[in-house]
Amino acid sequence: MDRFFDFTHNNERTLKVKISDKYTLLLLPPQLNLLEELESFDKEKMKMSDIKQLVLKILRNNKGKRTVKETDIAIFSMDNLFEFIKSYVEFVGEVANDPN
Repeated sequence: MDRFFDFTHNNERTLKVKISDKYTLLLLPPQLNLLEELESFDKEKMKMSDIKQLVLKILRNNKGKRTVKETDIAIFSMDNLFEFIKSYVEFVGEVANDPN
């Protein structure tokens, strides 16, 4: 079975991400340091370990008390991680452009 991130918008300010059958996270817009990392993200220049660290930082920026570990995202392929980062950047853009 192919594992993938299931992400849908819960409301305007959070992004609902299902990382496994057990865990669903509500992600918040990034803080400044994470936003700077997202702006400098380059798919071609980053190593797999750097990409995983960026995804972990994004997932740890959640509304709950759940600490996401590297083992939680180990099942995802490189393409899934890129797709997740792309979707998160789109979410951040929507939140930034929201007049409310």
